[in-house]
Amino acid sequence: MIRPAPARPPTRPPTPPASRPAPVPAPPEGGLLRPLLGKRVTVRLVFGETVEGVLSRVDKFELLVTLPDGSAVVVLKGGVSTVREAPRETGKDIDT
Repeated sequence: MIRPAPARPPTRPPTPPASRPAPVPAPPEGGLLRPLLGKRVTVRLVFGETVEGVLSRVDKFELLVTLPDGSAVVVLKGGVSTVREAPRETGKDIDT
């Protein structure tokens, strides 16, 4: 008669499944920039240049800025250092 082999205890205890951090929900597209849509903004790029105009569109990777002359510039978000609302221009006083 054949006997079954005795059960061996495991050499190390089983490891629990790896715990993962809870997923962080993605912000809505253009979340922080959405309040600036349609407003005059100054966009400073990582290389120091600036673009001033009206923020026309924001998506996952790009900003569309309409310049004062009516042309539009697409700025990749990866190249942006800061975006802020441009200061309002003060009207010139007319001497009479």
